[in-house]
Amino acid sequence: IEKQIELDLSCNLLTQLEKGTFKSLHRLEKLDLSCNELTQLKKGTFTGLICLNQLILSFNQIIKLEHGVFDGLNNLSELNLSFNELEILEKNVFSDLSSLTTLHVFHNSFTKLESGIFNGLKCLNELCLNDNELIQLESGVFDGLSCLNKLDLSNNKFTRFEIGIFKDLKNLENLLLNGNEFSKLEKGIFYGLNSLKSLHLSNNKLTKLEI
Repeated sequence: IEKQIELDLSCNLLTQLEKGTFKSLHRLEKLDLSCNELTQLKKGTFTGLICLNQLILSFNQIIKLEHGVFDGLNNLSELNLSFNELEILEKNVFSDLSSLTTLHVFHNSFTKLESGIFNGLKCLNELCLNDNELIQLESGVFDGLSCLNKLDLSNNKFTRFEIGIFKDLKNLENLLLNGNEFSKLEKGIFYGLNSLKSLHLSNNKLTKLEI
């Protein structure tokens, strides 16, 4: 199947993928591994997929992404890791995905995001982190994401953000913060969001605004 452009392996019982599993599929553009029982992805899993632009890993049981697992996927534009059991993302885990425009990591189990997680994603346009257990964003976590247009942080457990957390998001137009636990918004919290068109703050605990 060397000439295969799309490979759908969804809704099977896959529990692991060996290094080099797809190494002969050089022309593959879309790979769907959703709805399996994968728990971990190791470095070298996607070796050889030099033309891949869409990778779907949603609805698995992934708890860990080994550093370097996405090495070589320079043409990948869409990555879906939603509905897994990820609790942590290592620094630079996405650093080789220089063409990525869409990253979905919603419905996982994160409690915090450290700076450096999104290093290298200079083309990222849409980032969805909704429906996790997030309570904290480390300063600088969004640095370098100057092309980001949509950021979804809804349905988490945020109570506050550091001033300047969004300072690099100069092209952000859509920010979703609904379904969190904000009781107040401090003045300056949206510093740098000069292109913002849509802000969602419903279903919080707001009693005071200083925006």
